[in-house]
Amino acid sequence: PGSQDFGRTRMYFEINDNFSEIPSDAKINSAYLRVYQYTKVDSSAQMGCYKVDEPYNIDTIVYSEAIHLKQTIAGTKSVLDSNIGFHNFDIRETVNDWIRGLSPNYGLCIKPEHEHMAVGAFFTPYSFVGQNVFSPDKAPQIIIDWEIPNPVDKDYPLDNTTINLRT
Repeated sequence: PGSQDFGRTRMYFEINDNFSEIPSDAKINSAYLRVYQYTKVDSSAQMGCYKVDEPYNIDTIVYSEAIHLKQTIAGTKSVLDSNIGFHNFDIRETVNDWIRGLSPNYGLCIKPEHEHMAVGAFFTPYSFVGQNVFSPDKAPQIIIDWEIPNPVDKDYPLDNTTINLRT
């Protein structure tokens, strides 16, 4: 009585972007899944962001099925302490693999590192204004910083193009 128990839960994110605006030869400097945690339950809990490695139906997934999905850690800094506020999960390796076609995009999952520990509650794409002071800037998002390596200088002079060859 007087408490809420959501049981064991995970957050799954279907990524509806093929990243076609990013060239396959681009260098991914950083990529983060940014989520906002608005409650904290267990002070020692950690959570991780995982790349889902097999297909599932996001509309019908339930915990008893989710625990059997293959998943791998999404990046080198994808395990964070549970805390109220924004979390930036490193997903650079995952986004890089998706862009280069090295692995299929089945989405992401956030779950406690030890699922017997509760980490708290997060805003999701289904959150609404008024829900625990949700505002659109607290909605989950992916932030990617990329560049084309060694671009050709558009002001490079072409009038003196001498090539010296050796025998």
